[in-house]
Amino acid sequence: MNQLQDRPDTPAGAHESMMKPAGFMRDLDAGTDRLREKSSEYLGRHSGETREDFAWRTSRAVLLNGVARTVEGLSGMVFRQAPTLADVPDKMRAHLETVDGQRHLDVFAKEVFADALLVGHSFIMVDAPRSDARTRLEEQALGLRPYWVRIPLDNVISWRTIRVGFRDVLEQVVLREISVEPDGDFGEKTVERYRVLRRKIGDDGPVITWAIFEKDSRGAFESVDDGTIGGVTEIPLVPVYAKRTGYFTSAPPLLDLAHSNVAHFRVGADHFTALHKCSVPLLALIGVGLDGKLPVGPNTVLDLPDKADVKYVEHSGAALDATRQQLIDLKADMAVLGLTMLQHETRAAETAAAKRIDKAEQDSALASAGRSLEDALENALAFHAQMIGLKSGGSVVVNRDFERLSLDAQEVRALNELVASGALSIDTLWSILAEGGVLPDGFDPEVEHARIEGDLIAS
Repeated sequence: MNQLQDRPDTPAGAHESMMKPAGFMRDLDAGTDRLREKSSEYLGRHSGETREDFAWRTSRAVLLNGVARTVEGLSGMVFRQAPTLADVPDKMRAHLETVDGQRHLDVFAKEVFADALLVGHSFIMVDAPRSDARTRLEEQALGLRPYWVRIPLDNVISWRTIRVGFRDVLEQVVLREISVEPDGDFGEKTVERYRVLRRKIGDDGPVITWAIFEKDSRGAFESVDDGTIGGVTEIPLVPVYAKRTGYFTSAPPLLDLAHSNVAHFRVGADHFTALHKCSVPLLALIGVGLDGKLPVGPNTVLDLPDKADVKYVEHSGAALDATRQQLIDLKADMAVLGLTMLQHETRAAETAAAKRIDKAEQDSALASAGRSLEDALENALAFHAQMIGLKSGGSVVVNRDFERLSLDAQEVRALNELVASGALSIDTLWSILAEGGVLPDGFDPEVEHARIEGDLIAS
């Protein structure tokens, strides 16, 4: 068998260190069923708790998925406005309608960005179908063109870089590829392969090569296919960071939220279990000797000995208020940690300046992630352009203006008073409201003016 250092499935140390937090975040994102499947890890059996009771408690545990909601909300903020393309060649624009072979660039980019927000970073791979065509004209005639692939950080298992000038350039990277393939007439099997991409220096400059490795019957790896990627001088793999810690490394930006989310899951499971027990009274018999089972029901009469007693006993439930308050507190913590309001909270005493400071602090990390997405999309466009013989792929502008993402009722009233006093025009008010997301989709100022004038004439 191959030595460990010579096997393509050997992970980099940095990759291994990221897998535990990334797996944790993916479990939370997957929701209630995943945490129930891993109940021994996320709930744990209490001392003295039977397997049956633990299974019952697990079946009642429900995840208030603050992680998934927050990722969706934050990515929605960035993609509230679609990325704006500039100077993208017409030849490429048609490709971007189905950038991965199926979806539009906007949809693909949002998926990559959401994955980066969840685990720390994600990747865009610009690839091209293998072709025996001798020229680009032949490739065009065959309908062949580059396409983009989202590569999760879980599948980028090792990498090496070299210093070129003032920057690090990817010299080698190993990608794990898992596919489901036919097995027999009706079955299927999961196949794991490793793609090794290398940047080599040839006589005419850098050349990007690739090779596919599979395990043989002895457990050793062998190359089953290889080739080159034409048109590019660097490996066309681009990272999108949400919380960068180094080259190809990151940390989940919502990790603290995830821990609070699990705490809420655990407390909720205990709370609902206790609530069920407290809501079921127990029949207590005092001074009664029983031989066998005692029938109890509306059609049953009990013949009790002298001075015997029978009554229902129920728990006072005093501890339920404490766990209920703990659930509320954890939910509030999740709202803060997730940078989105998972529950409504009135902050009447807070000044407008304080609100803007809080928003600037919250948006800074999101704006930085948006900038990383912008850079990644531009680099991917550049690779795409190179593969089809163009000099430039153009530029991208990703929405990073969250300052006026929302307006509260107090701000809207203040703006309305300015219009009423003549200090602000109604057109400017509409522009502010549109930017703040208050006006409905399809709002047309000219139509609205006509409606207002019509109302005035009618009156």
